[in-house]
Amino acid sequence: MVKEEWSRPGSLIGSSSGRNASARILAGQRCATHFMKSYIFMCSWETYGECIARNLFGHAKNFAFDIKPDDLCYLYQYDLKKLNGVWKATSDCQWHEKDAWGGKFRFQVRVSPLFEPTRAVPYADVQSIIEHSGTLIYKLDDARSHNLFSLFSALTTK
Repeated sequence: MVKEEWSRPGSLIGSSSGRNASARILAGQRCATHFMKSYIFMCSWETYGECIARNLFGHAKNFAFDIKPDDLCYLYQYDLKKLNGVWKATSDCQWHEKDAWGGKFRFQVRVSPLFEPTRAVPYADVQSIIEHSGTLIYKLDDARSHNLFSLFSALTTK
C-alpha cells in the first residue's frame, strides 16, 4: 500500500513504494483543494550534464523565487528542442553552488528525479502547453501543470 500526504496544496511528500508509484498517484489525484505548480528551466546540450550531475537547475533571472520543495521541475534543452522531466524541487530558490555553470546562474533549485529514468519529449509535442503567444512560460499555472504532468506520467506507464 502506498501512503501519500499533502503538506500544502501542490506538494507531494514521499511514498513507501518509490518515485514512480508516487508520480502515478499524483497524476491520478486531482481535487478542488490541490494546486500544482511547475517550473521550466533551460539548458543546452553543453550544460545538461552539469544540471543532472549536480541535481541542480539554475536560471539568470529569479522567475522561481517562490518555488518550494516538491514543486515540479522540467528541463528544456533549447538547442535540441526537447523537454525533459520530471523532477521535484528539494529546496527553495537560492544560490546553492557558486561555481555551478561558471557562476552565471545564481537562482538555483536542487532537484530530484520523480521518474527513473527521466523522459524527454519533442518541444512540438508540448508547445501548446508550455507556450503562450509564442513565448515559453517558465512558471506554469495549475491547469498547464496538470496537463504537462499527465503527458509525462503516461510516458512512464508504457
